[in-house]
Amino acid sequence: WAYFNAVRIYGKVPYIWPSLTTVEEILEYVNTDSEFIDTVQIIFKPDGYYNDTIIDTITLERTFFDLDAVVDTFTTQLENKIKAVGVIHNLTNNDQSWEVTVWNKFAMHCLLGQMYLFQGDLTKAEANFYHIMYYSDPEAAGVLRYGLDQRFATSKWRNIFTSIDINEHIFTIWFGKSFQQQHNLQKLFSKIPPNTYMLKPTKIAIDYWETIWDGVDINVNSNDPAMTEVEEPGKPGDFYRGYNVSYSYLEGEEEMLVVDVKRMLELKRKGFVKEYRTMMENVDTVIHKYTFNKSPFDQDRHFPVFRAASIHLYYAEIYARWWFDHNGIIRPEVIKSLNILNDGSYNSNPDQKGVRGRVGFGDRDDAVTVGNIIYVHDPVTNKIKGWLNYTANLKAKQEYIEDKILDERARELAFEGERFYDLMRIAKRRNDPSYLADRVAAKFQGQKTEQIREFLMIEENWYVPFFE
Repeated sequence: WAYFNAVRIYGKVPYIWPSLTTVEEILEYVNTDSEFIDTVQIIFKPDGYYNDTIIDTITLERTFFDLDAVVDTFTTQLENKIKAVGVIHNLTNNDQSWEVTVWNKFAMHCLLGQMYLFQGDLTKAEANFYHIMYYSDPEAAGVLRYGLDQRFATSKWRNIFTSIDINEHIFTIWFGKSFQQQHNLQKLFSKIPPNTYMLKPTKIAIDYWETIWDGVDINVNSNDPAMTEVEEPGKPGDFYRGYNVSYSYLEGEEEMLVVDVKRMLELKRKGFVKEYRTMMENVDTVIHKYTFNKSPFDQDRHFPVFRAASIHLYYAEIYARWWFDHNGIIRPEVIKSLNILNDGSYNSNPDQKGVRGRVGFGDRDDAVTVGNIIYVHDPVTNKIKGWLNYTANLKAKQEYIEDKILDERARELAFEGERFYDLMRIAKRRNDPSYLADRVAAKFQGQKTEQIREFLMIEENWYVPFFE
């Protein structure tokens, strides 16, 4: 896990030989030009606990791993050398949540699936994510442990971040102020003293929640797409995952009321620009996911490394590109991808709600759909402003679904540390650096936009050049 995350950040990482046993040795090895002389060699005895320390000299060549080398090396080790992972702690004290906070077999499959997905091996990625998607909980008959159902639906979605649960959480780093286990995320994000408010969400990040619509009604004209109209635009805003959970607006130290945010979005939709801007004067935007229900000094929100919704979206991403042999006929599986994304109808027993469905955006015209005609909506008014003809263009349809899955990952997993790597993964898959460059550059204004885009069009600039 450490190597995989490091190589996504730095582009390459030094392989740390097992005989290097201190931080000082590792730093000296990493900073050497080519070869490092190690004077202690440890040989483990068969039981794995005791060892003989043999004074010897061995020459270690400084070796760097890129992404493929990391994936090839550590997937082989995980699949062939690991005999057991995790604990069954609930057998002794009935505390099942403990299993989530230590490395466990489900986390191992998440990591394997993630590594294979980044490398482009969809078959092996799917095989590992399958262990998460279809695991029947032995403690609850007829329930998928990591299914997306009523357990965290609608207003209960926020509970994912207030406790540790074995149904959404797969591997979570536990924190607790009373145990002096704290981190700096609240300090960086919160505006309330003594926190420093060093990081804030971009407008583009906020727009992912504020330009999603509930209760939409579209009158489709199949014969003439230009005549298709939005009968009812619906209500803008994702108020289960977005406002007051993932982000918030503050006037001074006071949060804007949800009812006022809804009114602000309606003013925008109706074109009352002056009134909308007046409402938002002197308002700051804050990342709220690590601060809500916390006192200013807590600094101890749990951090989810792997959780169920992320794996469902990875699974949908795979099926957007998947082909199956149906009695000799090769067919795409884009419908299954949409079902996972929308209403969970890929699995009827037990019922699933889907990623969007469990927060109310999974059915009728609220759902993501794909067909020969793709309608383009104004993000502020939800009116149709154009359409795309994807007739007989499966590649375009697959990429459209892929884009929508990435949009959903932005809403569902915001500020959980995966966004840049999601963009990186798709850009690599399409061999198109502009996919990442355009989306990152859009956060900036003026000349900075083109400067950032030009910089990120060179793939090596996606990484921190720490080991140059």
